[in-house]
Amino acid sequence: MVRAVEYDLIIIGGGSAGVAVALEADRRGKRTLLLNAGLPTGGTCVNVGCVPSKYLLYRADMWSTYREVCNELSDMGVNAVFDGKIPDRLICAIQEGRRRLVDSLRRNKYENVLRDLSNVTYLPLRARFIDAYTVETEDGKRWRAPCIIIATGASPCVPPIPGLEDVPFYTSQTIMELNEVPRHLIVLGAGFVGLEMAQVYRRLGAAVTVVDILEERLLGLSERATSVLVEALATEGINFKLGMRVEGVRSQKSGEIEVTGTYRGRSESLSGTHLLVATGRKPNTEGLNLDAAGVETLSSGHIRVNEYLQTSQPHIYAVGDCNNLPPLVYTAAFEGKVAVQNAFACCDTERTSVDYSYLPVVVFTDPQVAWCGLTQVPPGKQDEYEDTILDASDIPACVVRGHKPGFIRIIRHRGTDCLAGAELVMENAGEVIGYVAMAIRFGLKVSQLREVLFPYLTFSEAFRLGLISFERDVRKLTCCAS
Repeated sequence: MVRAVEYDLIIIGGGSAGVAVALEADRRGKRTLLLNAGLPTGGTCVNVGCVPSKYLLYRADMWSTYREVCNELSDMGVNAVFDGKIPDRLICAIQEGRRRLVDSLRRNKYENVLRDLSNVTYLPLRARFIDAYTVETEDGKRWRAPCIIIATGASPCVPPIPGLEDVPFYTSQTIMELNEVPRHLIVLGAGFVGLEMAQVYRRLGAAVTVVDILEERLLGLSERATSVLVEALATEGINFKLGMRVEGVRSQKSGEIEVTGTYRGRSESLSGTHLLVATGRKPNTEGLNLDAAGVETLSSGHIRVNEYLQTSQPHIYAVGDCNNLPPLVYTAAFEGKVAVQNAFACCDTERTSVDYSYLPVVVFTDPQVAWCGLTQVPPGKQDEYEDTILDASDIPACVVRGHKPGFIRIIRHRGTDCLAGAELVMENAGEVIGYVAMAIRFGLKVSQLREVLFPYLTFSEAFRLGLISFERDVRKLTCCAS
């Protein structure tokens, strides 16, 4: 019989959530074992998610801005050198920069950080449960602890589309390695990844078509936000087939990939040189043998947790993308710390519950989309809540940079005057939404927030103007809202 090695805590998964667990456990002096397999240390975010995708977005934006500046200078009578061609070396140079950045951050923010934790042992091994307190690694060894935290993350979900397994396609992870600009990229899925990568490769010169079964309220946004975002991306040349049901994929003799389906009641066929399948993510819970531990999952495979991040087994916690809470890197890291606090709390009063009612979310397209709290007045609640909408044409920072479509919608509770939520579609929306989150978190009133001074011609000023618009028409004020 294999004898299990004892630890105070076992962590399964070495991404953002798992490393956050390790940091807090080490701070508390807990003898901890961190087991990780699949992606390198740092998980999705630093390796194939947030960091590389935003790097690509910003570099594509730089190229797009360069072209816009050249065109504007030409309109002003200045001879700007730009022939409209994308340098062959551009995408390779961008990818080299991406690889250097990812390697540097993984080494400095994860590998070196873990190496300095004196109470944490790291093993790059896959683990599965033997019972509720014991896991076995792929080398046949067993490890036991009174507390186990699962932080295995998620990976791309590929839908069962007929023919898909027979054609070459990219996922949210593999698209990061693409070293060429597609002639025509077809994107299946208009979520975070689909829209961001569509804009990246459109700005780098590819023809792009985005397909999604949804026709309205992409990403759960309001119809107005969806319309403004899609219109802005379409203006750049991205083609949308929203409301299209994909029914098959096949390779053509020409080497292109054909996507077929039904669009607005009629058969539709699209052909492209490259295919990105960005139809969501699935939790990495298969192979963990959760049944042996008595850990319950949802039909989606996500691990069900309570407000304290406990699974159906109180001493087993699940944090990050593998649980049924919002799958964001900053929530994953937050949950990692909270799980350790709760696991080793001496009493119930020391436990912390997770509250995402003021969670800010950002889509890094251009314009950016951001939201927090309520984004629309709930049906039948008009007597309790009211909203105000400020168009980008009334925001000085947007006007001086050249007007682009956008708006900010703010909702408040009538009875308390407290801020209840906001939805933004505009440049730098992600830099503004944090103010909304803080206001909701601390129950601040609109009347209080209106008195805070924000610098003129900053995007943060849009927040104050939106608050003022509850009481006054900002179009009838001076440009600095006096």
